[in-house]
Amino acid sequence: MQITWKDIKQSVNRLMFLDASDIDDYYNSVEYKEAVIEAANFALIELSKIFPALKTYTITQSESDEDGYNTYDMLELVDDFAGFSDDAPVLMSDDELGWVDCPDYQILLDRYLYIKKSIDGDFNIIYKKALTKITSATDNESEMELNAEVCNIMPLLIAYRVYKDDDPYKAAQYFNEYMNARAETAEIKTIKHRATVSGGDSYALSNFCT
Repeated sequence: MQITWKDIKQSVNRLMFLDASDIDDYYNSVEYKEAVIEAANFALIELSKIFPALKTYTITQSESDEDGYNTYDMLELVDDFAGFSDDAPVLMSDDELGWVDCPDYQILLDRYLYIKKSIDGDFNIIYKKALTKITSATDNESEMELNAEVCNIMPLLIAYRVYKDDDPYKAAQYFNEYMNARAETAEIKTIKHRATVSGGDSYALSNFCT
């Protein structure tokens, strides 16, 4: 299930508890729309730190008799690169096991990847995707880049941000609800991850990429 920008805005509007008579005066005001957009981008940044959108980039390397490592600058190779996955960032293809941990690589400055020249094969690099910023021109049907279960808690963080200055009490309420929901979501994702990798060292890419 994909969550759209329209879905997020509707959820935020419902959290505001405004009745129909308020819609024209508040929901459609420039001030409100700008506040929601700013808060949405804040939420994307905060949530992506904990629940990053992951993608893969494939590198094919031929075996070499040379010593040392081949160097790959991921910022030059991938337009939307925002750092390596925290878990199993470099996988290599194995004819029998599928995708397994690469046996010899190094990462520098969360940007440069070094793979030993003597290793031959295909490598899937699991990386964090740089999210697209929301603007006033963002289409209502644009799909959010975080997965659905993370998007479900995004409206709470947006509502907190919108109310932060005008109504500290409501802001605190939404932030507490967000923190509880975030903890539950993190626990569920941890359980799912443990279940998929507990059987051995082989990894399915679907375990890492949304």
